[in-house]
Amino acid sequence: MYIEEIVLENFRNYNEKNLTFDKAGSFLCGMNGCGKTNLLESIYILVYGKSFKTINPEELVMHSKEFFRIKGFFNGTHKKKIEFRFSHGKKKILINDVEITNMKELIGNVALILLSLNDINLITGEPAMRRRFLDSLLSLLFPDYLSDLLDYRRVLRQRNKVLYLRKIGRRDDISGIDGWTDELVQIGSRIIKRRLSIMKDLNECASFYYTLFSPQKDRLSVEYALSFQLNESIKEGFYESINKRREEELEKGMTLTGPHRDELSITINELPIRKYASEGEQRTCAISLKIAQASFLKSKRNDSPILLIDEAVAELDKVRTEKVLNSVTTIGQCFVATTNCEMLNTMTTLKTIDI
Repeated sequence: MYIEEIVLENFRNYNEKNLTFDKAGSFLCGMNGCGKTNLLESIYILVYGKSFKTINPEELVMHSKEFFRIKGFFNGTHKKKIEFRFSHGKKKILINDVEITNMKELIGNVALILLSLNDINLITGEPAMRRRFLDSLLSLLFPDYLSDLLDYRRVLRQRNKVLYLRKIGRRDDISGIDGWTDELVQIGSRIIKRRLSIMKDLNECASFYYTLFSPQKDRLSVEYALSFQLNESIKEGFYESINKRREEELEKGMTLTGPHRDELSITINELPIRKYASEGEQRTCAISLKIAQASFLKSKRNDSPILLIDEAVAELDKVRTEKVLNSVTTIGQCFVATTNCEMLNTMTTLKTIDI
């Protein structure tokens, strides 16, 4: 899938703007503050229904205006027109001129991967960052995964509420928690099974790109680390861990076992990357994971993703930068926002748009 045209109205610093794109993508070249990232943000909003920069849509409205509108025309296996409107505190999303009522109707129409300098948090940040990385990939592959994920979060909130109220003395017992536990294990086991099912291919793909980008040809390994011991089945191990940690759950007032506590174990040459890798190695690893995510989507969906690169390669040396950019342009439509327009001399496949 690729975006052919985008129409912006009162969005950020764009009053009225209509842009058409090549199937291969474009370099967005310009000084800081001119609107390169804003353009990437507008494409992201059409695909995910939210910004990657703010949770408040009101910040996206051009100063002194009362609304904004983004409209994108996508082509590929199917043609789609996606429109996002925001006015007076309310948003509206339309696909082929039909308003959607649930975000699940939007997610998955277009596969899109964002690469930015903040991706280093995928390596150095909390485990939730790495779980989110897996969840975003699986949600684009399997519509039922997103449904399970939303249901799991709902059940987890209810189960945690019972435990928390018991902890602070607002409940005398935890009657009813067994029902929430059964539902948590049923849904959570499906989530874990899906995550485990992609790890072998994802690890091989990420390792390939890291070796390609690393001058030392180091070995990257990405493995799934469960929050409980896996016995004969996922469900059995899940139940056993919950039963063993019941007293600890009552003490802390929260659920301590499940896919919301699992982790990605990332090593270079069998050493934990968070402890032993340099910042350059960590950034290379983060980029490798994101590009592996895009490549994996292309192979499993039989549809090319869109890649948005917002200065993600700014901290890399020239050799790595060229290898990264040459790799992403073979995967799908690629938009590269940069102030370093000199790199365009080595990248002839993308049209340049001066922002």
